[in-house]
Amino acid sequence: MCLHPTTNGIVERKHKHILEIARALLFQSHLPKRFWGEAVLTATYLINRLPSSILDWKSPFEMLYNKPPNIAHLRVFGCLCYTTNILPSKTKFDSRASKCIFLGYSQSQKAYKVYNLDSNTLFMSRDVVFHEHTFPFQAVSIDSDPVSIPLPIVDSDVHTPSQDPPIPFSNSLHPFPVTQPAVPTSSDTHIPLRRSQRTTSKPSWLNDYECNCISSNADSCIPSSYSTAHLSFVAHLSSLQEPKDYLQASKDSNWVATMNKELEALKANDTWILTSLPPGKQTIGSCWVFKLKLNPDGSVERYKAA
Repeated sequence: MCLHPTTNGIVERKHKHILEIARALLFQSHLPKRFWGEAVLTATYLINRLPSSILDWKSPFEMLYNKPPNIAHLRVFGCLCYTTNILPSKTKFDSRASKCIFLGYSQSQKAYKVYNLDSNTLFMSRDVVFHEHTFPFQAVSIDSDPVSIPLPIVDSDVHTPSQDPPIPFSNSLHPFPVTQPAVPTSSDTHIPLRRSQRTTSKPSWLNDYECNCISSNADSCIPSSYSTAHLSFVAHLSSLQEPKDYLQASKDSNWVATMNKELEALKANDTWILTSLPPGKQTIGSCWVFKLKLNPDGSVERYKAA
């Protein structure tokens, strides 16, 4: 069987939702891509506190804790902030604040996750002062394309710089002619127009998606470059199927023996006592769970039923 992300639509759709918000956080704060992990965690933190139409305009946080979330502590991702300098080695004249950027929220304590720009360290802090309209990485564009700078046009009234008189040479040496530099004027200065020679390519954010995919049969998913042993290994794994219910398991002698062994173990341990069902009560249903335990080479180590 050829596995494909489209077969797991609900999870893939949520992944897309998280990545869209994470990209927006990175673009808005001009942070480099190396902070993608903190952007994804912050995006998940925000999504859990946003109302959803599927949840009757309640947030996942409210559905879990039966109370609306407190959003007073939310801050702008990637903004400039200052934390208390708690380094023991500071002197009396050192700064009492450290310049940082805000990268999210702590999951285990009431604190903010900040990144120290001087020591390049990530830590948690409760004493933080935010400057939510300032982004330290905004001035430095990591992934920006090179910008062509136009050539300056010299005005016609530019004065010719004074030149030092040529140094006289002795008679034994041949003097070299001294050429005066010509100053271009606006009338004879011509900057030819040029077309960009850069090759256009698809945006980098499209690398996260598989475009122009056409589903096909399972045979096309097996590369022809696989060796015979590899193909045999894949075929062996594909032939091993775990039963979904008791009816399927009862058709295989291996699973029947495994179920009988499990029942005998339960009886030997006095797991239950047979008794009559009280009037007006209903029994609680149960089902078998079947699992294959495999060796590293793909062979079956044992059958497990519970």
